[in-house]
Amino acid sequence: MNGLSEVELEDLLSLKDECMDEVFQYHDPPVDGVVHIPSSIWPRIKNNLGDFLVERQSSGKMLLSWFHRMVLQVAFVAFVSDQTDQAKPEQEVKIASFKFHQDIVRMLMAENGVHSDIVLTQRNKTIPNANRHVMPQPTTAQNVRKLTLLPYHMLQSGPFEIVSKDIKEHIFYNLSFLLAKLHSAHVGHLMMDFNNILNQNSDKEIELMRDFIGLCRSRDLTNKDVPYLIVEILGRLPSLAANNQHLMRLVENANQYLAKYKHPLMVPVFPFLPAPGGLLRATITGPDKLFPISTEQPLIVMKGPQCGCGAWYLLTNEQVRSFERGHEFTCEDMNTLVSLSPSGKQVARCNGQTVIIWDVFSGNITQDVSIPVKSQTTYTHIATHEAATVIADTSGAVTIISNGKINQCQAHNAELSSLHINSNGKIIVAVSNSQHKLAVIPVTSGMVMNTIPLPGECIKLLISSDGRFAVAACQPHVFLQVDITNAKSLGTMTSSKAKDIPIRDFIMSGNGLYYLSTAGFTLNIWKASTQQLLQQLTSEDAEGGLDLVCLDPTEHFAFTSDVSSGDVDVWHLSSAQRLTTFEIAGRVTGFTMHPSTSTLYTTSTDRKCCVWNTGAMLHNARTKCLPFLKDAKVKKYEKAMLSGDLEIKSKDVQVLSAIGMQPYTSGIDLIEGYSLPSGSGFHGFHLGLDDAPAKKIKSVGKLSSLSYPDINKPVTKVLLASNTKSLICIYPGQGPAVYNQDTGTLSRQLYTSCKEVKDVCFGLDEKILLGIVESFEDSCTYLQAWDFKYGDEAKMKLSLPVKAMCITHKRDRVVTCTTETGALHFTVLHLQVELEVCNSFTVPMENACKQEIHWLKISHDQTFFILGFDSPKFAGQTECIVIDVADNIGKIKKDQDVSLGFGMITLMCKAESPVHVILQDNTVLSGSSQGDINHWDLKTCQMINPLFTKGKETAPASSKFNKIKYVPPHHEGINEISTSPDQNLLAVSSADRRISLWSCAQKFLFYLEGHKDEVLCAAISDDKQYASSGSKDQTIRLWSLTTKDCLCYFTAYNDIFEIHMSSDNRRIIARSDKEQQKICLLKILNIKYQ
Repeated sequence: MNGLSEVELEDLLSLKDECMDEVFQYHDPPVDGVVHIPSSIWPRIKNNLGDFLVERQSSGKMLLSWFHRMVLQVAFVAFVSDQTDQAKPEQEVKIASFKFHQDIVRMLMAENGVHSDIVLTQRNKTIPNANRHVMPQPTTAQNVRKLTLLPYHMLQSGPFEIVSKDIKEHIFYNLSFLLAKLHSAHVGHLMMDFNNILNQNSDKEIELMRDFIGLCRSRDLTNKDVPYLIVEILGRLPSLAANNQHLMRLVENANQYLAKYKHPLMVPVFPFLPAPGGLLRATITGPDKLFPISTEQPLIVMKGPQCGCGAWYLLTNEQVRSFERGHEFTCEDMNTLVSLSPSGKQVARCNGQTVIIWDVFSGNITQDVSIPVKSQTTYTHIATHEAATVIADTSGAVTIISNGKINQCQAHNAELSSLHINSNGKIIVAVSNSQHKLAVIPVTSGMVMNTIPLPGECIKLLISSDGRFAVAACQPHVFLQVDITNAKSLGTMTSSKAKDIPIRDFIMSGNGLYYLSTAGFTLNIWKASTQQLLQQLTSEDAEGGLDLVCLDPTEHFAFTSDVSSGDVDVWHLSSAQRLTTFEIAGRVTGFTMHPSTSTLYTTSTDRKCCVWNTGAMLHNARTKCLPFLKDAKVKKYEKAMLSGDLEIKSKDVQVLSAIGMQPYTSGIDLIEGYSLPSGSGFHGFHLGLDDAPAKKIKSVGKLSSLSYPDINKPVTKVLLASNTKSLICIYPGQGPAVYNQDTGTLSRQLYTSCKEVKDVCFGLDEKILLGIVESFEDSCTYLQAWDFKYGDEAKMKLSLPVKAMCITHKRDRVVTCTTETGALHFTVLHLQVELEVCNSFTVPMENACKQEIHWLKISHDQTFFILGFDSPKFAGQTECIVIDVADNIGKIKKDQDVSLGFGMITLMCKAESPVHVILQDNTVLSGSSQGDINHWDLKTCQMINPLFTKGKETAPASSKFNKIKYVPPHHEGINEISTSPDQNLLAVSSADRRISLWSCAQKFLFYLEGHKDEVLCAAISDDKQYASSGSKDQTIRLWSLTTKDCLCYFTAYNDIFEIHMSSDNRRIIARSDKEQQKICLLKILNIKYQ
C-alpha cells in the first residue's frame, strides 16, 4: 500500500511490546504511565536503513517503503524465520506477516489512542494501562489514510475465515466507516475494496453489501450534505435483517443516526425499494440505447435524451465520459448519428455538418472534420473504425473519412437502410432495401466493388468477428451469406418451418458457425455450414411474441425479450428448454452482455438501463452442461442428454430476493435444503428442469403474512384518511387494504365479493368508504360502500352499472354516472348507514354508450357536473361535457327526465388524468400542451383569460383574447394543476422542469426550480408552508414555500406520477412507475409539523 509515514512507523514501534522492552531496559519511561518510542531512536534507524528506503507521496503524505521487494523477503528470512529448521520458514514468514498487519490494524483502529498493559521484563516492572501515545485515528472523511489502509491490512491480518467477522463488523457493516468512505472518495474506491476481498474469497454477507451499494445511485451516496446512505439502508435492507446480525446492527445504527440528525430529510416508512441479493444489480437512469461492451475498456457507451451520449464505468455504473461539445444535451441533438467502433475505443458522431470522434477511454476529441453538405440531402447513417469513419446520406452516397482524407462514392441510387464497417476497418457494407441490394466498398479504393441482390427486406446485417463474412437477415425469414473480402454471395439459408414467419432479430455465435433468430413465438437455432434449422424453441406464454435475442459469453444460454411486455426469457440451449422468465419495467429496447462475465445490460421504454447479475442464476447450470455450438462436442452432448446428466437439481438453485415477482403460488415446493427467515421478505425461485420445461419464475412463498404494502403488486389507487392516519391501497383482485401511515403496517383488509375495485373515495367525514367495483358475473361496475370505522360492507349496492362517481364538497352525497342508449344517467345518493337514493335524472347525449367516461367532477355550489371523455378529434386530449344541474342534487325526483343545459370544453390534457381544477367561483383552470394555463367559465363554456406570470394583470374579453400577445407561464406542457385544501394556493407542474405557484386570485407568486426533468405532479400542505413534487428525474422533492428552497429530496428510481402530503406534514405518499404502479411511503423529518 505504498508504504508508511514516519509518524505511523513510530506509532507501530510504540505498540510493539518487544521493542519497548528493549528501549526501556535500563530506565523507566520519562513520563509516568506513557510508553512511547523516544524521538531520537527513529532518526538513527532511518539513517542506518537509508540505502534501502525510498520515499513516495500518497494520500497527501510522504511515505517510506523498501526500494525493492527482495529487501523485504530477505529481511523476513533473516530476522523472522528459524534458520535451523528449513521446514518452517514459509509458515513462520506467513505468521510474522499476519502479526505485522495486525499491528497496523491495531494502530488504525485506535479512535482515541491505545492504552494497554506492558511488562518490562528486564526491569521486572509492569505498567498497567500504559498510554502508547499513538496518534488517534478517527473514522472521518478527512482521515483518508485509515479509510484506504484498513480494508487491505485487515484482510492480510489472518486467514479469511478468522478475519471475515472483523471485516464485516468494522468496515462493510460499519455505518461510520461507510459514510466516511463515501464522503471522502468516489463510490468506485469502496467497490474496489469489496472486489479485492471477493475476488479471492467467497462470502454471501459481503456480496450482499456490495450489491446493495451497486443498487444505490452514486451521486446520492457521495452527497456530503445529506446522509443518503441512511435513506437507502432503510429503504432496502430491513426486510433482510432477520437472519443477519451484522445487517440488523447496521439498520439499528441507521435509526440511531436519524434520531440525532437535525436537518429536513425524507426516509422510507417501510422497505419498498428493491432489495440486494437478487437479479437486479443496478439501475441507470436516462439511456435508451446501448452499444456492445469491449473487453479492452471497463466502460459501456450509451445514449439517451436525458443523459446525452456518454460512457459509464462498469464498476460503479456511473457516467464518467460525455461525448458532447460541452453544451447541454437537447432533444434536437438526439437526431445526431452515433457509432461505436468494433474495438470499443472510439465514438463518432455526425450532426449533419461535422464528424466528431472521441477517444472513449480519455474522453478527448481526436478528430473534428467538416463534411460536404449537399442541398436537399441529410446524413442518415454512420459507422466508425480506428482506420476509417463512413457516413451515408439520403441520396445513397457514402462519404469515407480515412487518414485525414475525404472520399465519396455512390453506393446506391436511393437512401440506405444500414451502413457497416468490418472489424479490420478495410471493407464497408451498404444496404438499400428500396433497391434490394447490398454494396461492398473497400475503404482504400472508395469504389463499389460489387452489388449483391437481397432476397427480401433486410432487417439486420452482422459481420463476423474476423471481418471476412457478412450475414443479412431478410424477410420473411431468409439469411443471405456474403463473402465480403471477395464481394460474392455464398447463398441463402431458410427453412419451410420458419420461412412464413417474419424475423424480428438475430445474432451470430462468436465463431460465426451458428445463428439464433426470433420470429413469432419461437427462438430458432441455425447451423451456417450445413444451412439447416437445427432447433425451434417455443415460448408459449409470451404476450406478443419474441423480439430481441442475446447470447451469454459462454454461449450456453440465450436471452430473449417479449414484443409487448417486459418479460425476458432465459433459454438453456444445450437442453433446448427455457429455464425461466424475469420481468423488466417497460418493454426491452436493447440487450448486451459483458464479454467476460454474466452481467446483462438492458434498456427499456422507460428510459432506464438495468444491470442484471445473471451469474447466480446460470452458474450451476453452466457447470452441468457442455459447450454449445462446438461440433466436436455434439456427440458427447447428445449422450449426456440421454443419460440425464444435464438436469439441474433443485439443491443447486440459489434463493434470490424478489424483484417484481408475483407472490406465493400453491403447487411449488420450497427449495430443498434452504430455510427462509421468518418475516425476512425473501422469496425463493425454483429454476429446475425436472418437470415443466417452460415456467415463469414463481415465488416459493413467504413464511409469514405481509404486513407492509406489497411492493410486487401494482397499486391502482391510493387514498389518505386524515382522521385515522390511514392509507388505503387498492390492489388488483382484492378489496381495499388499510395501512397505518406512521408504520406502514397493515391495519385491516376490507372485504369485497366482487372481482376488482376500480376507484374509491371518502364520504361523511371519512366514516364511509365508497368504491366502484367490477362484478364477477357480468364484468359491469357497481357502487359499493364500507363502514370505514368498523370495516363492514354496506348492505346496499347500486343495481345500475356505474361508470364514474364523485363526492359533493360537503361530503354528504355521492353522484354516480352511467351510460344508456343515447343518454347519460345520473343518480344522487344520500350517505347514511344504508345508501339512500334522493334523486336520479337523465341527460340526452348521442353515442353515450360508445364513449368511455374517465372522471366526473362537481362544482362547489353543486350546480354543474363536468364529465371527461376521450376526444374523438384530438388524440390524447379530453372533451369535457359541462351540465347545468341547478338544484337537482338536492331535490327528490325519482327516475324523472329533466331538461338540462350543457356545453362542451376541450381541455388539452391526458384523458385518464384531468389537468384542471374547479374553483369556487364556478370557473375552471386547465393546462395545455403549450404551457398555457387557461381560465374557463362553466356557465358559458367559454375561455375568460389565461394566467400571466408578469407584464399583464388581466386580459381583454374572450372575443378579443386570441389577438393579444402574451408570454405563457410555462414554455412546455402542463402536467398537473393542484391546490391547497382551501384552494387559496395553486401549484402548476410543467414539463419545463418548474412548478409555478399562484394565489387564489390567479396571481403569479413564484417558481420552484430544481428538478432535472419534467415535473409530473405536486401537492401543497394543509398549512401552505410546504409543497412536495414528483418528476421524471425519479425524485420526490420537498419545498419550503417560505424560502422557495428545496429542503430535501428522495430518489425513487422510477418516474413519480402521483403525490400526496398528509394533513400533519409528517408523511408523503406517492406512486411511481405508471406501468407497475409502485407505492412510496415516506416519513418527513425535522420540519414544522401541524
